[in-house]
Amino acid sequence: MKTSRNLRYFVASVFLTSILAACSTVNTPQNAPAQHVLETESCDNEECTYTWTLVSRLGNAIDYIEERIGERNKEYTILGVELVIDSSRPKVWYPRHDSGERYVIVQIPSENSHDECVASYQLAHEAMHLIDPGPGTASYFEEGLAEYFASQLLEDWFEHDDNCLNKLQSLRYQPGVNEEYANALDMVERLLQLHPDAFSRIRSLREQGVTLDEISERHLSQLFPNISAALVTAFRW
Repeated sequence: MKTSRNLRYFVASVFLTSILAACSTVNTPQNAPAQHVLETESCDNEECTYTWTLVSRLGNAIDYIEERIGERNKEYTILGVELVIDSSRPKVWYPRHDSGERYVIVQIPSENSHDECVASYQLAHEAMHLIDPGPGTASYFEEGLAEYFASQLLEDWFEHDDNCLNKLQSLRYQPGVNEEYANALDMVERLLQLHPDAFSRIRSLREQGVTLDEISERHLSQLFPNISAALVTAFRW
């Protein structure tokens, strides 16, 4: 673990990258694939463009989700993205620090370090878990939201990349591969059909202090009176 001073510098650099990624249409990252998901081209004038990296995509993903279901819990400081050599699944990790401060890192399998499409999809899913972070298993409802937003973000980021969009279905957790994630996504899509304003309702609930993992069947029944008891129950793990 780095010293607190170096850590603050690193955190500042991560968020500076995210801010630059979102600044203006002139400096918006382009979809030209980088050689490596953490590499980008240098830019020393106002007219050049920035290529996407996982760091800039992370900032964009958080902004996208916050606009829909409210601001993230800022008790946790997001340190950035790591590529992990001994893991086949993405995840969020909560490193310990002597100061007692709360940190969270998104970990992406290094096997996808040169596959921008797959790595970006995994990153977008994990970005959802940065909204109300904390150790433990995410709720079934949160996993459904994560899959939904990941799909939406991938279609936005790669709208001109047919190869990536054609890969979308294989990137989503499909029945027979990880059926609970596919089912959770289906539940969210059914919920949105019945309540197109579902995200604003979730946002209002979170503004009352209810975190995503605290949203219960009772909350769902109260928030969404048009959904059946069977659909509410389906959001259980």
